[in-house]
Amino acid sequence: MAEARLSIDDSGDNDGTWTDIPEESTAVIAFTKDPYKDFRESMEEMVKAKGFHDASQPLDWDFMEDLLLCFLELNDRSVHKHILSAFCDLTVSIRRKYSNGRLIRILKNK
Repeated sequence: MAEARLSIDDSGDNDGTWTDIPEESTAVIAFTKDPYKDFRESMEEMVKAKGFHDASQPLDWDFMEDLLLCFLELNDRSVHKHILSAFCDLTVSIRRKYSNGRLIRILKNK
């Protein structure tokens, strides 16, 4: 089951409204001292659950866009910087693994 973690802003700016989450998802309210780490781990779990843990596969950018937008919609604006940082670091990490795997295959075939 996919999981979208929520963060509640304690600044008082939250109007108490909730965003609908996809039917197969579970929203988890989490209070954390390291939101970047928690968002990154959650995104990694979802990417792996989708089957993109193998460096030989290119990313499904439609899925990645949906993942990012889901995190942004479900969380308060005050944590968007952590979400964007986690997303960028995750995609660069996956891209490097994919590129390195592709380069190794190219070199082996020469």
